[in-house]
Amino acid sequence: MSQNATLETFLKSYIAQLPLPEQWVRLLPLAEFTYNAAKHKAIGMPPFEADIGYIPRLPLDLLAPDPRRLDSEEGLAYAEKLSKTLRMLCERMEETQVAMTTEANEKWQAHPFWAGDEVFLDTRLLPIGSPTSWEPQTTATTLGSSSIRTRDHSSC
Repeated sequence: MSQNATLETFLKSYIAQLPLPEQWVRLLPLAEFTYNAAKHKAIGMPPFEADIGYIPRLPLDLLAPDPRRLDSEEGLAYAEKLSKTLRMLCERMEETQVAMTTEANEKWQAHPFWAGDEVFLDTRLLPIGSPTSWEPQTTATTLGSSSIRTRDHSSC
């Protein structure tokens, strides 16, 4: 189940219990806490564990000051644990990116056009308008003929 589906299921089940369903906004902090305490497929652990090194049992646990200090043995062990977690997260994210790229490329098809060819663009999903206005435009669905250009990737 995707994380969005998880949140949707959570909110639907709890909204049904509210006296006024329009008060669903009150549940967002609890939904966020639940989301961050749940294991994520891409990183293999809950975001809380990745961020702070442990999974809080209650939202109040996040407000309590952490007694560990870096100049103590416990603090140094905690810092080392977080450092190992960060290295492991980087490896898992790389693995996830490779898996997602492989999955996306399974459906890839070669296109019969090249740089300089004239093509029509479907603009229904493109944000066309002034730079500050990103609402989709409903008037035109194509831009007309456009030349394909290669992209300069040197700035990445």
